Parts: sequence; C-alpha cells; structure tokens
Amino acid sequence: MKNKRKNIITFIIILIILIAVGGVFAYLQDTDTKTNVFTLGRVKIELTESNFVEANAQDVRPGDQIAKDPKITNIGKNSAYVYIKVLNPLVNLSNGEGPLFSYTINSGWTQLDQVEQCGYRVTTYYYNTALNPNASTTTLFNTVTLNNYSNDSDPDQILDLYGYAIQSNYLASGSTITSIFNSTFKSDISDTTEACNGATDCSNNISYTTVPGSLKGLAKIMAKDAVLDNGKSEYVTNCNGVQFNAISSDTNGKGIYEIASTKNDTYPIYYYRGAVDNNNVKFAGFCWKAIRTTDTGGVKMIYNGEPDSNGNCTNTTGTSTRISWRPFSSSSSPAYVGYMYGTEYTYSAKGESNLNTAYVYGNDVTYSNGTYILNDTMTSTGTWSSDYKTLKNNHYTCFSTNSTCSSVFYIYYTKSNYAFFITLTNGKKVEDALDEMFTNTTNSPAKTDIDRWYNNNLSSHTNYIEDTVYCNDRSISALNGWDPNGGDTSEFLTFNSYTRTSVDFEPNHSCSRIQDRFTVSDSIGNGKLTYPIGLITIDEAMYAGGRKSTSNNTYYLYNGRDFFTISPSRFITYTTTVALGGSYAQQNYIYNDGYLNESSTNDSRDIRPVISTKSTDEVLSGDGTSTNPYVIRDKEMD
Repeated sequence: MKNKRKNIITFIIILIILIAVGGVFAYLQDTDTKTNVFTLGRVKIELTESNFVEANAQDVRPGDQIAKDPKITNIGKNSAYVYIKVLNPLVNLSNGEGPLFSYTINSGWTQLDQVEQCGYRVTTYYYNTALNPNASTTTLFNTVTLNNYSNDSDPDQILDLYGYAIQSNYLASGSTITSIFNSTFKSDISDTTEACNGATDCSNNISYTTVPGSLKGLAKIMAKDAVLDNGKSEYVTNCNGVQFNAISSDTNGKGIYEIASTKNDTYPIYYYRGAVDNNNVKFAGFCWKAIRTTDTGGVKMIYNGEPDSNGNCTNTTGTSTRISWRPFSSSSSPAYVGYMYGTEYTYSAKGESNLNTAYVYGNDVTYSNGTYILNDTMTSTGTWSSDYKTLKNNHYTCFSTNSTCSSVFYIYYTKSNYAFFITLTNGKKVEDALDEMFTNTTNSPAKTDIDRWYNNNLSSHTNYIEDTVYCNDRSISALNGWDPNGGDTSEFLTFNSYTRTSVDFEPNHSCSRIQDRFTVSDSIGNGKLTYPIGLITIDEAMYAGGRKSTSNNTYYLYNGRDFFTISPSRFITYTTTVALGGSYAQQNYIYNDGYLNESSTNDSRDIRPVISTKSTDEVLSGDGTSTNPYVIRDKEMD
C-alpha cells in the first residue's frame, strides 16, 4: 500500500478549561504552547499510546492489525471531563463506502457524536467519569485493523486523534458531560476543518462546468446546469466527488454531472443522476428519460412509455414503461451475452461415474488430417474426486485412454463430481471458440424485438436520431477455466462489465473493442445495426445512481420492473451434490427495486430501448419536468 505520509498518527492535544460563573461560562486561556501540544487554562492532559510502534505501521496491508492504544492522563491539578475525537478516512469497501480502519471501543468510553464530511468519519467519544489529577482513562481501543478497500480509493494511511478536556469541579448545577459538550464546544469538536484541510478538491463552492461552444440542443441545456463529478458540490458531500460504490442520494449525487475526465473533450460527457425530475423528453410521440450526452453532442434517452391524456410524461412505473417482455437470448453458451452472436458452442457435462477412468488430458492440441493429438499429456488416476484438482494445465481430453480423437473436448469447469466442457472440431482450439462466439452474425431475441418496434414506430424519424455507440462490452476480465494455461476450473468466465459493477465500482462511458460497438455506420463502430437504437449499459445505470445489490427506489431509472441492459456479466455453472445443474450466460439488468443485478440471459425481463437525439436537434419547449417535458423537434413538426 502506498504510504502518503511518514507518520501514521498525528497527535494534537487541545486542552480547555471551562469555569461557570453566575451561570455564564468563561474560558481561561494560556498562550504558552509546545510542539503538538496546546494548553489552555489550568487543565492539563496527555494523550499517549504506550504500545504503538511507528515502524509497525509502515506499509500495512488490508487485514493487518496494528497495536494502537490511545488513552488520556490528567497531568494537571483539577479534575476534568475528557474526550477523544477520531478522524477515520472514508474509502470504497466491498459493501459500500466505509471507514479505512476498524476498531472496538473499550469499556469506560461512550460515543457522543459522529459526522461524515470531506471524506472522513469524525467520531467523538467521552470518558464516562471525571478524570482526577494523575489518573488515566482506560484505553479507547487496543488495536486498529486496516479494512479491505478497493484500489481506486488510494487513501492516506492515517488515523488522526484529538484530545479535549473540560474542568469538571466548578460546573453549573445540573450539568452533565453531554450537556456541557452540547452547550459549549460541540461545534469545536464536531468541526471537520482538520479533515477538510487534509483532503483534496473539497471546496464548499460548487464546481460548475464550462459550456463548450460546440454544444447545442438538449446537451447544451444539460451542460449549463452540470457540476463536475470529482469534487464536493451541492448534493455530493464526499471530497472526492460522486462515489459509485454507493447509490445516488442527496449526499451522493442528485442532478446533472460532468465526467471530470472528459472536461477538455470537444463534447464532454454529462449525465443525470439520482432523484431528478428534469430529464423528461417527448419525442416522436413517446416519452423518454434523458440519460447522458454522447461524445458527439447527442443525448441518449431510455423509453418511458406514452404521453398521458394531457400530453405530459407523468408515467413512472409499471409495464407501460416497456415495449416487450422476453428473454435476452438463450443461455447455454457464452455466445448468448451478445446483442448479436456467432457460433454457439453450447456446453455438455459428465457426472463422476462417467469420469472415473484413467483418461488422458493434454495442455494443448495439434490437428492433422482430421485428427486431434493431445500434447503435454497427463494420465489421470481414474478417481475423478481427486483428479479434477490437477487439470489447471490440462483442459483438453478425448475422454479416452488414448491421446487422439476426431473431436476434442475442452473442460472449462470442474467439481469433485462433475465436469463441464465444450466440443471442438476441425482443428479449432478454445481461443478460436471464444473468438467465434463473439462475432456478430445472429440477432439476439432482444435485438429482434427492438428492431421490430423501431421499424413500426420510429423509422420515419430516423433523420432526427443519432447513430451512436451501444456498447455490448464482451471484453473479458477473467478467463479462469477458459484459459488453457493454468486457468482455474473452479471459477467463472467473467466480463469486464461485471468487474466494473461488482468489484471496482468504476463505470466507463467508452467502448474499447470495435466488435462490441454496435452502430449503423462502420465508420464509428461495427456497422451491424439495422436501426440506430439499442439498450442502456450497466455503466450508464451506475452513473444514474444504481449499485449492485443495493435497493434504490428514488433514482430516475426505478420503475418497479426488471429490465435488461446490453452489458454481459458472466458465464456461470451451477451444481449440487445431488444434481448436475448447468452452465448459463448472465446479463446485467436493473432489478425491480432499483438495484443492479445479473441473471440468466434466458430469463424474461422488460425491454426498454434507448435512442439518442442528434446534436443538431432543436428543443422547442419544456423544462424537463414530467408535466412540462422537453419537446424535441421531429418529423411530425416539419
């Protein structure tokens, strides 16, 4: 782990005396100071950690436990109430935003106050009894553990502690340790100035974007109200900006944001996030929700039904927000995550009783005159429950005691009682199979439905619809058992969109592979679309405010229904001790309570198509609200 500061702990001891005179509080101050120690009045305390060793706190890793035992000693002549404030950096954890360090509070201490601001969780604790001269508190905690945070956080390895004291033996009648805190210096202890000063890009001023002169239409309207997404703003309290490991909220994004990394592009990317009601659009006789701008100045919009009897877009939930309900595709091959797909290579499986033979397994194959030959072979013991663990480098087999066959089998997933595999012919290897599965020759059922709907409803409006990229990102983050050179046959084939959504929490607006860039024209993509229409990506759903496995019924994509995205997830295998189970392709989708999820491509979900306005399209009227949606010029108005 990167250590940004030499010292892991900063001690600042603030000593305060409070005396009640006639019910009015007065502070007796002493300006004499020492390094890192500030004494005020006639109370003196010392904050120490007897077991903390700085050398042991250098370059610690997630899961490491560090001895750290802060306590306060009263070295003055008067009894005092004492407090310790802890500044714990907030980072991206596996289950959302949380503190970098965890610890257990010891008896004798009580939590008094907690706030989160400028990227820190600031917690104040008080000692339960007044501390007499020469007495010490129990330790606040004994150890701290570095939590397992995501790589994008890159936090300072620092846990700041601040000590406070209030003289206790001259307090007004009826005063308690909590009432004194609340009536005197709660604002001092709760103040997060120290945290904010140590954070980056944490101005209280909103960072408004600059509107490029190239923008027109709805994109220009969005840009005028946008703020940068990498810093604190009106509805973002984290110093580092929008946190995609958490759902949208009044503190984690509500409004229009600019992706900071696109700020200097000709057409920056602006997106709607959270509980907004100013992204309603009426176009071609239908209602849409604006999602984000494109890199050519258009605006992507998701289908949201038909206008009501007053011509407004008040529809928000239910089946009227879809054009159909159907499976995305079949599911028995990785090919089926494709908006279009190629050769299917469906799976087969064998149970343990059919595997308890001394079969030959190879690391590679050659092919000659219609015959596969296994290379770098190993011969199993004939006991599959132990043999399956040794196949990481030997995925190819003829399921025979011989090393030659006309068709070869590639094992991609194993358990102690099963093997799952595909069949290869005509000299093909697993690499060839993966390439052929992800070519674009056959429409998925989802694409077929969307094309039919477009032809029936939007074909006459094509001149007003932008040909933009719909990213069916089939790039792979983990081959696992599909890697013949050491691939782990106990793990699944995983696509990058799953990793971005479920592991890294880093949405991406670009699309790296040309074969996954679905467009009508081959000058900007693969040229495989018949019409300029597609589906939302899981990344766009994250920008909008969704998160994996966290409900969100306030952001604008919530409609109380399950609906597919165009983004692949994984090819997984399900087995039990008593049933063979099976393998199936998974697609990312938005669940009916708003959270991001994945399911079999063969499960039926709603289809909500996405189109994009052109950068030249004119906004005729409206303010984007459901009762006054933006009206985009279309064919019917010419």
